[in-house]
Parts: sequence; structure tokens; C-alpha cells
Amino acid sequence: MSSTISEISTLLDSAGIKYQLKDDLIRTGFATDLYTDEDGDNSVNILIRLEEDGELLRVQAPMAYQMPKDASPATQAAVLRTINQLNWESKILQVEMDLEDGEIRLGVDFPLEDGQPTEKQVARLVRMIPSIIDQAHLHLRDALDKAIPMPTEAEISRRFDAFVRTRA
Repeated sequence: MSSTISEISTLLDSAGIKYQLKDDLIRTGFATDLYTDEDGDNSVNILIRLEEDGELLRVQAPMAYQMPKDASPATQAAVLRTINQLNWESKILQVEMDLEDGEIRLGVDFPLEDGQPTEKQVARLVRMIPSIIDQAHLHLRDALDKAIPMPTEAEISRRFDAFVRTRA
């Protein structure tokens, strides 16, 4: 029993999420606090679609960031390390980078298999992307603009301990 795009649309309607439906693809967007898109707007565009004959719900923020084609090896390493750290810390979100064109996107794949998603599940998947992209934004901008990778929790702890020792 697979899902249909009209069933997902009905769940979005019930959750009060505005969207546009065209050719089995749902487009929506949300305001953000920190994240800015390529036009400098504080908003993120989100695509929702069903794949695998309606057995997989995919929610993505495509082209959220772009790795420059001429990025230095240090920048590339910082971005990849930051993406890895974000994936490590996330329980459900995936940060992906297309090595061919440098597209960095955030997304969630939600397997439906033989079940139907609830309004609460779909709303959570869609609404989590703006929240997480705001949390990740400064780290990804540091990696892209300054070649500074996102620190791990252990690195933050070591830095804090060193700071405390210098103050004692």
C-alpha cells in the first residue's frame, strides 16, 4: 500500500503548510533566521516528492549551498568535514554534496513501505529543515568562506578546558 502525492498534499493541508503542487512534486518554503539563499533572502525552498512507487517520502532543500568549482583543497576538506560532522550529530537529516557540480543539499528520506504517514510525521519532516539549516548555517559558511571546519564536541570540550585553565 503505497502513498500518493495527493495524500501527502492532504496531510500538508491539514497541517496548515502552504505549498504548490506541480507534476507530482510539491514545493514549499519557510522563513529562516540565519540562513540566506543565493539571493540573500532569509528563506529556504523545500521539495517534497514520493519515490520508489510511493514507498519513500523524500523532503529536500536542494541547492542550499554551492561548493565553488575552484575551491581550494583546504576549503574542500573543511566542507566535507563539516558535512560529516552534521551528519554525525543529526538523527534524521542528511547533508549531501554532489561532487560533480558542488551542490550541497539537506534532506530527509522517510521510508513508508507498506504504511501511511501521519500529518504529524509529514509536518515534522518538512518543518525540521528550516530549523536545522539555521543551526548548520554558520558552520557551513565558515567551511565554505574561510576553510574552517565545524568542530567536534570533543574539540569544543578541549578548547573550553584550555580556556578554563588559562583563567585559573
